[in-house]
Amino acid sequence: MKRIIVTMLVLLIFLTSCTLKSNEQVQIEKKEIELSTEKNVIATMGTEAEYDIDAYDLDVVIEHSDQIIYGEVTSMEYIVRENGVGYTKEQVTVKEVLKGDIEVGDVIPVMKMTGYFTVKEYLDSHSDVLYESTKSSFKDMTENEMKTSYIKIENENDILSEVGQLGIYFLGFVEAEKSYFRVCGGYGELLETGKDTFYRMESAKEMIEGDELRSRSTQSIEEESAMVTPYSLEEIENKIQ
Repeated sequence: MKRIIVTMLVLLIFLTSCTLKSNEQVQIEKKEIELSTEKNVIATMGTEAEYDIDAYDLDVVIEHSDQIIYGEVTSMEYIVRENGVGYTKEQVTVKEVLKGDIEVGDVIPVMKMTGYFTVKEYLDSHSDVLYESTKSSFKDMTENEMKTSYIKIENENDILSEVGQLGIYFLGFVEAEKSYFRVCGGYGELLETGKDTFYRMESAKEMIEGDELRSRSTQSIEEESAMVTPYSLEEIENKIQ
């Protein structure tokens, strides 16, 4: 199977209250990415980050969140910024406020490090210095193929946004972007998988994909338990109080 080599340097500007180690930059290693036929997606990229707080500990995430809300994704758009930094900007309608000064009924923008963008958008976002070297990864594609083929950003502990998704968001705010972000990325959201049943995103993703909740050798027993435990809205409210 043909493979594409992609190198990407991502500056996660919207993780400021869940600070990244190593000067808030994440280096994505040069790696082989298998071609995919899914919805004209030809490559999938992922980002990895180490945080200076315990992202597995929901109490710690709560402590570092300025706002915590229960809300619904009512619209969204995919955005690609300089040098291939892509994300989804959700518009989330607030259904309940658990912490902070957001009001019920507000529609707030939330930046999420997942999404899609075309190969052309990805290439055009690069500076002149990086453009030619980056374009070489897609040298066999025509201009039209670049416009109709997509790169997907998807992370192990997160899922792609969909209109109608319901969840509990643990948020900070980026003044420069006038948008909210989830504290520690996917660790800063609980997805509602059933009526008043919420899971951490890593486990919710496995459930959506039809997989069994699996044990991970890199996690302690306490971390594993925290990721697979279902919560109710009331239980989260009690944690916050």
